[in-house]
Amino acid sequence: MIDKPINLKQWQVKGVLDGSITKIIWPLKRPPKIRLHESVHSEIPIGPRLAATPGVYQAEVNQHGALSVWVGNELLGVKPGEFEWIYTYGPPGTVLWIRETYHRHQDGGITYRADEDPDSDVRGCFWRLQSDGVDHDYYIDKWRPATNMREEFSRPERLINKGVKVMDLQNVNEEDVLSYGIIKWEKGPLAPLFFESQEQCDGANLGYDRPIIAFEEKWNADHPRPYEKWEDNPMVGVMEIELLEVAT
Repeated sequence: MIDKPINLKQWQVKGVLDGSITKIIWPLKRPPKIRLHESVHSEIPIGPRLAATPGVYQAEVNQHGALSVWVGNELLGVKPGEFEWIYTYGPPGTVLWIRETYHRHQDGGITYRADEDPDSDVRGCFWRLQSDGVDHDYYIDKWRPATNMREEFSRPERLINKGVKVMDLQNVNEEDVLSYGIIKWEKGPLAPLFFESQEQCDGANLGYDRPIIAFEEKWNADHPRPYEKWEDNPMVGVMEIELLEVAT
């Protein structure tokens, strides 16, 4: 099976590597395609009898979550068990390599933005990195975006796609958002409280009494585009991941 890339933000890279993030949630621009296992026929006794043969179809999901496929100019409903989703990140078991913001040095070395101080300027900075027990000073004048990364420049760590579910954003549950990286604080008289990040939890920031509220704030900060915000309730993919052990 061919490995697939997955673009991650800096905080996601950190969480995936330290084990605090075990789910990735992303907005779907349209419902993913599905593959029908066998022929499906309409069960409505009136009107034209519709049929779809085994194959790949563009899915349509209505406001109630019912799934249909186009047969000519008509929609034919399909039920769980008659199809499987076709996802960007492949079927369960697919190996994923991490795309992230990085810098490639003239000597071939790679610096990953997620490993550095998140408050540092991204241009005109000296970075002191240790390699083979020796400190090296690098001057970074430009970070390269994750979309430009090739697999050969990625970390050795790999992820396993453990399965994906599709839903409206506002239907995610507490377990989903805690696995996504929302921090649960269980100390003090007001506990539990929930924070968007560990930095907020460690600082003097006020937390939220429900994890969904913290997730809503974090989601909107990361997804400011129209039709992707929490209040727009876009369709999202929720993928469970597992970090592969890397042989040394």
